[in-house]
This record gives sequence, C-alpha cells and structure tokens, in this order.
Amino acid sequence: MEYTAGSVHRELLLPTPTEEPPEMPPLLWTSLAPFWLEIHRETGGRVRYALGSPQATDLESMLIYQENTRHRVAAGPPIVFPLADLTTRGVFARAVAVQRHHHLPLRIPRDADAAGFLLRTLGSQTLQDHNVVLQLLFQRAPVWESGLFSARYTTYAERHGRALRAEMDTRRAEPAYHVELRAHLRGPQPDQALIALGAWL
Repeated sequence: MEYTAGSVHRELLLPTPTEEPPEMPPLLWTSLAPFWLEIHRETGGRVRYALGSPQATDLESMLIYQENTRHRVAAGPPIVFPLADLTTRGVFARAVAVQRHHHLPLRIPRDADAAGFLLRTLGSQTLQDHNVVLQLLFQRAPVWESGLFSARYTTYAERHGRALRAEMDTRRAEPAYHVELRAHLRGPQPDQALIALGAWL
C-alpha cells in the first residue's frame, strides 16, 4: 500500500477524551480500497490526525461511515500530510510481525487504554522538540494472509483444546484485514524517541 499521485487526505477532528468513553461497534466495511490514519506530532507538541486514501470517493465513504459509527468524530478540510513528501532526514521505521500466523484469537482487555498510552508518549519529555509521524495503513483482504513457512490452520488448531479452537474458528470466520504500522521521527535524538514509541507498540 503506497501513496499515489492522486492520494487525498482529510483532517480527522476527534472529540475531547472522556473518563467513560461510549461503546463503539467494531470497524467493518466491504471496500477493498486501502486507507491510512496518520498521527502527526509537530515539533511544538501539537498533535493532528488525518485519514487518507488513493481515491477521494473512497475516502468520502469512509469518513461518512466514521461519522455515523463514531460519535463526535468529524471530517475536517482537505490537507497535505507530511509523510507524503518527507525527505531522507530522520529515522524511518516499520513494525514487523513477531508471529508467523494469525490463527490465535486477538484479546484486548476492555479496560486497556492503548490510545491514552500513545498520547502520553507523544507528549512525553523524550519526544520534546521531535517531529513524529505515525502511519497506520489498513485494507480489507479477500483471505487471511499466511507466510511460506506458516503452520496450516487445520494442523495448528488440532493442537488446542475445544474451547480455544472454537475461538479460533470464530476469528477465522471474521473478515480479514491487512495492517501496517510505519513511523518517521526527526529531531535531536530520533533513535531515543523511537524507543519511546516502541514501548507503546
């Protein structure tokens, strides 16, 4: 998933955080178009958000979907976001999967505050005077991906008990998505800033 000459971005206006955020349904959509969320921490500390896609029509559909399923989220004006034309200065990084397959169920505790952890990291002393762009790319995939040396699902599932196997079957029946996480950091100590960002990941 790469930028193209016609890629478009719209600023994403997020609500003020609350102590008890409302329940939100999971993201589900049928389009196979790629999208990316970009979080930009400017050198002075301001954090901005944008949603991008190669085609304006796909982006408009996604923004309408977001506004209808995420209360108080609003689409802002078109903007030029920095990852599209960064120079070679700074540190580029890309997250790498540590597991060879996606067979096990994904468990995220209900009280997990991953977003708060990220925002506190972006506002930390370690990232002071740094320009940071975090890009999350996501795209609906026609099938679950697997590597050349990944274990076959049926073979792997047979090793586990009935309860876990049922969870695995449920996960495998869900829509598949391809996700990538990239970052660019520029400032006095970008390597140290990347370590702080890696703690969140």
